[in-house]
Amino acid sequence: MKFLFILLILIEYLRAQECSVKYHPYITTFDGMHYGFPYSGDHFIMYDDFKNTRVTSGFQQCSYGPCTCAVYLQKNRKLMFVDFCNVQSNNSPTSKIYGVSVERSFIGFKAIRKLSPCPFISSLHENNTKTWDSIPTILESFKCARLQGSNYYTYYLIRTVEKNFEDSLLVKFQLKNKDMPILTIRAPDSANRSTGGLCGRWDGNQNTDLYVLDQHGIESFLSTSNLTLIKEFWNLNSVYNKRSSYSKRCAECMLMSERSFYCPCDDFNLFDQNNYNLPPNRLNYCKVPMHVCVEK
Repeated sequence: MKFLFILLILIEYLRAQECSVKYHPYITTFDGMHYGFPYSGDHFIMYDDFKNTRVTSGFQQCSYGPCTCAVYLQKNRKLMFVDFCNVQSNNSPTSKIYGVSVERSFIGFKAIRKLSPCPFISSLHENNTKTWDSIPTILESFKCARLQGSNYYTYYLIRTVEKNFEDSLLVKFQLKNKDMPILTIRAPDSANRSTGGLCGRWDGNQNTDLYVLDQHGIESFLSTSNLTLIKEFWNLNSVYNKRSSYSKRCAECMLMSERSFYCPCDDFNLFDQNNYNLPPNRLNYCKVPMHVCVEK
């Protein structure tokens, strides 16, 4: 009986390490809160500035309602992503995984890197250190694999490369042509109590799951009845609590230069404040959609 009790506690703990975005989309936070998110645009799903790791996702309106159309995993100044938001052509090569690394000879659309196919691994080895050690590193920051036995959809796994394997972040998603019904994020133990985004703060308390910050960095904890504020705060193109063109307090709060790898095809001036403060009616972060970059 004691063994069974310990096993149940372990299962609940492992569940708490996962956040999922499914179908329309329906989000389950790290602490098990469930809510629908009926909005379009680019949003932070998981935000961990202590390790400079972020997961963002794009949502768009599909024939059956909102759906997930993009996922980006950032580690420092490198990205791996899939983005088919608002793609018009059936022949667009966007339902593939790409990397972004901005370097002296690789700027603009040249910063987007085509990657070799991710190797297949058994689902039994999804968290096996030796299995991942045998997989080549991508852009010095990531590793990628596909699960064996996938049928209609292909299961992809992208893992950050860390000094200690147990500190890596795992992003797992189903993918087929312009369709991503399930996205799951498994956070490492070291991310406990330091996460933000639509996946919430992983601290064991659903009452502090969803939060926003004011201009002074003071937290306000919200319920799912205040999803409009959550949507506005965690949107990449957020204008939440912006006093003027010179001050901004929001989840984005990035240096302008970070747009160089999130939006490699945007033509912008680092000192152009009008470019930094993008129009509030624009849902997407980039002026030139990533799929246009990929199609080049």
